[in-house]
Parts: sequence; C-alpha cells; structure tokens
Amino acid sequence: MDYFKVLDSAFSQNRSYMTFNILKNLYQLHPTEHHVPILDAPHNFPLLDYLSKEGIDVQTHVRTHGKHTRDTYSLYSYSTRDQQIQSRMSHGILSFTYGGIEYTVYQAAVYTINNTENLYDFVFNAPTSEPGEALASAVYAFSFLQPPTRIWEYQFGDWEPNQELEDSIKDMNWEDIVLPSDIKEGLKRDVDKFFSNEEEYNKLGVMWKRGILLLGPPGNGKTESIKVLLKDSVLQRQNCRGLYVKTFTTHRGMSPQFGVQTIFAHARQHAPCILVLEDLDAMLTDEVKSIFLNELDGLAPNHGILTIATSNYPEKIDKAIINRPSRFDVKYTYRLPTRDERKNFAEVWSKKVISAMTTSEVNVQSIQTNLVSVVTEQTEDFSYAYLKEL
Repeated sequence: MDYFKVLDSAFSQNRSYMTFNILKNLYQLHPTEHHVPILDAPHNFPLLDYLSKEGIDVQTHVRTHGKHTRDTYSLYSYSTRDQQIQSRMSHGILSFTYGGIEYTVYQAAVYTINNTENLYDFVFNAPTSEPGEALASAVYAFSFLQPPTRIWEYQFGDWEPNQELEDSIKDMNWEDIVLPSDIKEGLKRDVDKFFSNEEEYNKLGVMWKRGILLLGPPGNGKTESIKVLLKDSVLQRQNCRGLYVKTFTTHRGMSPQFGVQTIFAHARQHAPCILVLEDLDAMLTDEVKSIFLNELDGLAPNHGILTIATSNYPEKIDKAIINRPSRFDVKYTYRLPTRDERKNFAEVWSKKVISAMTTSEVNVQSIQTNLVSVVTEQTEDFSYAYLKEL
C-alpha cells in the first residue's frame, strides 16, 4: 500500500473517522518504524518554516498515478500582503534529515462542516520515539515565538491571516475619526463592556454574545469605526481575534450555506472574537437567510462572539434580522456630516496636510483657515469619504 491508496481508502469511509482511518493505514504502511502523529494540528503548525530556519532541505514527493492523481496535493490562494499566488499542502509527503535521523512526514487535511482537522504523522527509524516528539515540540515552540496575526479574513471558503489589514489598523484612533459623540462613546462602551463582563453574563445565565449593526450611506465612517474597535479590542487583548467577512461565497463547489456554517464554526472555535460582516445586505440572499438566522441565533453556542455587521441599505435586510434584539442588540445610524462635523473634519485633516508642507508659521495659519472655510461651506451633502478625497 502507498499513500495514494491510504488516502483513497480513508476518503471512502465515514468522514467522522477519516483522520483515524488515514492514521491506521499509515501504521500498516510502516509497521516497524516509530510514528509521532500530531492530530488536530493548528493552522499555524509551521513545520516548513521551522525546517527552513534550521537550514534543513525538504523534499516534497509528487508521484503521478495515471493522468490525474498524485500523492501530494496543494491548495492555492492569493496573498494580498505579498501580492502573489501562494500554495499550502493539503495532502502530501515530505522527507528530510533532522538530527541525523531521516523523517517521512505525511500530511492530510480533512474538511468538515465545522472545522478542518489536520494530521501530521512523523515516521522514522530510531531506538525510541523521543527524537520525533522533540522535533514536534520544537515546531510548536517555534510557532509561539512568531508574532501571531490577530486579524483573519474569510476568502472563498478559507480563513487566512491578513497581516496587511492588521498593519493598517495599528495606528488607528478615535481622534482621527469625526463622528457624533454619541456614536463614538456608545461603540466604545458597548464593545468594552462586552469583553469585560463575561462573568456577569454567566451569573445571569445569559449567553455571552452580542450583535451590533452599523447602518447608513457609504463613506461615513462605518469601516473606520470597525478598524478602531478591532485595534482597541483585538490587538490590545491577549486572547481575542478579529474575523473579517465580505462574502459567504465558497469554492470547491460548496454552497453559500456551507460558507455561513464554516464562518460561524470558525468564530466559535476562536472565541472570544469580533466577527465583522461587511455589507450584510449584499450577502444575505434568500438562499442563505435561513441558515444565517440559525447560526446567528440558533441552538449552537455563540459564546464569546461579538458580531458587528454593516449595511449601506438597511431597507434590504429582513425585519426578522434587523428588529430582533437577540440578533443585533444595538443599531447605530451613520448619516452625512453636518456643517459642524464637516468643519471638525477639515480641521483634523488640514493639520495633517499642512504638517507635510515647508512654509512659515504665518502662512500655515492662513492656509489652514482658508482651507477649513472652503471645505466647510462648499461641501454640503458630501460624505466623509468624498471630503477625504479633496
């Protein structure tokens, strides 16, 4: 039996026991060698990164069976940070020499509705299993030394860390966002109280979950508000993650309903977290509405999930979603800026613009006064996004 037949046999069995069947067959494939299986290995089990750091050459085995089948398979996704297509092994065989011992590592990822189960089986010849256990421990230790990406994005069926988005929010602060004070203070209060009061929820016998809905025309600060909340609540806490969703669409031929289930399953697995659903009205088609309501407010425990959704067109959202408190407890409406808000915005941004100019102090004051006056008086019905473009 070879690895191709191992996978073929496992995938023909009940999915609930797929990981077990793969491992059982690998023991049969290598009956006299030591096995150190790493079950349910996290997405950040950085075996290849660790071996690269140690200067270890790794061989990936690709053996074609007929025209279309092989022992090693890769999934490809686009990295917005590196601006290129990247691959990660889904099922495959690696071999390398570490500490004088030759290893063969079998990797398999089993996709289920609720999560992805990962398996790494380290196979090697040695007097005991200790060298393989030490190697696996070193990989785990290496993963904890790496700065973890706290903001993840759902893209067509897969969750990927988005370092670019995380970097973009590190310098965000409320002082740079011009909004009515009741919206600013309300959001800060709601989010801070949620993450600070898990014990109070438990004492009351209430599920520790909350929903916030940001409504209003585009370009008036909804996305910027979310970025500041992610910075203050996710980047400032040890065990919190930000999960960003713009679409329920999946690949691999799976339905949008499966996408909704995958998103909420991931959020439950990584709670406490902020689950951001941007442009909810565009995502909530008739085919996903029922499963979305079930995942948001059904029997599954959404303990520790703060869901923040935005909508440019709230009139398109079903009243069963927008008006039921247990789904979205608080709603904030973002409107076009008033005259005073436009003036405040112009003052904030004019300081940034002028700070880059080399001119005398008198001219700076004159330029800023004129700029603020023009922007304030001639931009009625402009959104903040249009003001920023000026």
